[in-house]
This record gives sequence, C-alpha cells and structure tokens, in this order.
Amino acid sequence: MDKNYQEIDVSIFDVSGKILFNRKLKNKSSLTLNLNDLDSSTSIFSLTTESSKFVRKLIVK
Repeated sequence: MDKNYQEIDVSIFDVSGKILFNRKLKNKSSLTLNLNDLDSSTSIFSLTTESSKFVRKLIVK
C-alpha cells in the first residue's frame, strides 16, 4: 500500500455473498493474509480504506 491508513476493512466473500473472512485493521501500511483455512474456490476479495475501495476475484487452489 502506498501510505499508512487509519482503518482498513479486509473481506473475502463466496460467490453467493457469504462472508468467509473479515478483519478491521487500524494504522497499517501493509498487511499479510493467511488463506490456508479457505477451501479451494473462487471468491471475492475486498479491501476498503477511508479513501478507496479495491475489489478483485480471488481464486484459491
């Protein structure tokens, strides 16, 4: 990430919209996610800060 954000909301949803993972982080400029507990599937990754939102397809093999 390009700066230190006051609050970051990280979520992963399955294709039906069910939340598989959600974390709210404070004062972070980087993050590492351990996705070992997710089943092999296609999901949606969402990262929201106070100034932007990033959404991408996530494929776990």
